[in-house]
Amino acid sequence: MTGQTRTDGLAIELRNVAYRLENGRALVDDLSLSIARGETLVLLGRSGSGKTTSLKLINRLLVPSDGEILIEGRSQSEWDPIRLRRSIGYVIQDVGLFPHWTVERNVGLVPRLENWPQARVQERVREMLALVGLDAGEFAQRFPHELSGGQRQRVGVARALAADPPILLMDEPFGALDPVTRAGLQREFRGLAARLGKTIAFVTHDLREALLLGSRIALLAAGRLVGVYRPEEFLRASEPEARAFADSLDAGAPPAAASGAVPGGQP
Repeated sequence: MTGQTRTDGLAIELRNVAYRLENGRALVDDLSLSIARGETLVLLGRSGSGKTTSLKLINRLLVPSDGEILIEGRSQSEWDPIRLRRSIGYVIQDVGLFPHWTVERNVGLVPRLENWPQARVQERVREMLALVGLDAGEFAQRFPHELSGGQRQRVGVARALAADPPILLMDEPFGALDPVTRAGLQREFRGLAARLGKTIAFVTHDLREALLLGSRIALLAAGRLVGVYRPEEFLRASEPEARAFADSLDAGAPPAAASGAVPGGQP
């Protein structure tokens, strides 16, 4: 396997992790993976490869059937689940903003749960909106339905960063956007990630996005790890699944559903 990282300085470590449904079907199987502090690791794979399941295991929305997960060097079982989730920002494709809350209230959610003083929350909201390119004077009092898709996604990123978590999980955050908006946000996010130095696990099925954003790329297929690659290594990889993705760049589309994956099933 290529693209290995050192075993010290790890923010996230999965050791032989499996997650099985009640019927015994494994959505993730024997997954060992590490993410160094400050790096962006992209989880790349087709539908049904285990990408989203892996993210949910990291922040304990799902509990592993086997194996162990360490967060900042501590076994996940030693963390209070609520404290763990509040220390990890989470951004999903459909954003998940509360529709009846203003942008300001959405972004300030976790700082308020952490009992920050109101003045500090308001200042943090302004900072985070500015960070993602939204003017607080124009957008803070709007509701999600008054925003474009790209603006809602920016608010989702601002909310995930508001309490300054060291770890950020992103599940195809730009996948539902039009190509022009998506390309713009990808470029902006790349610069933002470099400035903030967060540890980021980023899920996508788009190799172009993976090559642009990832420090390393972890390729999954049917719940198992195929390999870990630096972007410059991926296009030279010999594994058939990696070749299928590399060939998709010429075809202009991601590969079809993987052998052993379930189209439309658990990602």
